Amino acid sequence: MPRISDQERQRRRDLVVAGARLAFAKWGYHGCTVERLEQELGQSRGAIFNWFPDKWRLFLAVSEADQRRIADALSDPQLDLIGWIAGLDIPYAQAYAEALGLVAHDPEKKREWEQRSPALFDSVYAATEERQGRGELRSDVSSRALIQFILLFVDGLTLRRSVGYAMSDKDAQIMRALVLDAIGPRD
Repeated sequence: MPRISDQERQRRRDLVVAGARLAFAKWGYHGCTVERLEQELGQSRGAIFNWFPDKWRLFLAVSEADQRRIADALSDPQLDLIGWIAGLDIPYAQAYAEALGLVAHDPEKKREWEQRSPALFDSVYAATEERQGRGELRSDVSSRALIQFILLFVDGLTLRRSVGYAMSDKDAQIMRALVLDAIGPRD
């Protein structure tokens, strides 16, 4: 069997993660069976689970990839934070909500969930501190507290979307004003 490069191995793994994201978006975590994963990815279970020992670890990989995307966005000092929050979409919100239920009842899954990328948000905290220093964000609380607040808000939006609650334009404007007031600079 020919040896493949590390780059090709990563490309193949990334394709599995991207396809799994679509499958989780369609069927949720519990409804995403091995057969549905095979169908969505166009690969055999052996090809899929060559990279991940089980569905949980595949889901962790999907969520970690998105966690990295979120951290990259939040690290950008030019990011329109409020616009970004308003437009953020987690296409597999139902699966995300179901996974949080698993995390709540299984200490091992909770540990794995919390350890996905422990240092990932260090750059986010640094970028937030820069924004605080420029007077763009309130500075009477730590950068960590601000980011935790933003992530709680994002999680709440994600969970509400997962059960089908849409936000009207008027409500979105009100939420934007509330978030701006909560994280904006203090006089």
